[in-house]
Amino acid sequence: MAASTYAGAITREARQGKSFFARAVDAVVAARTRQAERLIAQQIALMDDRTLADLGYTRAEVARAIGRASA
Repeated sequence: MAASTYAGAITREARQGKSFFARAVDAVVAARTRQAERLIAQQIALMDDRTLADLGYTRAEVARAIGRASA
């Protein structure tokens, strides 16, 4: 059973045309992107309403954007 599942995974990856290294790099890039989004959200959450208004945003707009980014 495990061998057929493993063979299926190899076939699926071969069709995609990405090597192990390329998939690993993609995973690292995706993880770092999520990390950057979290850090940005934390910094924006620390801003007061006046600073956000000076930048042209409301707290509700920021909350919606953060919700979309984390989903």
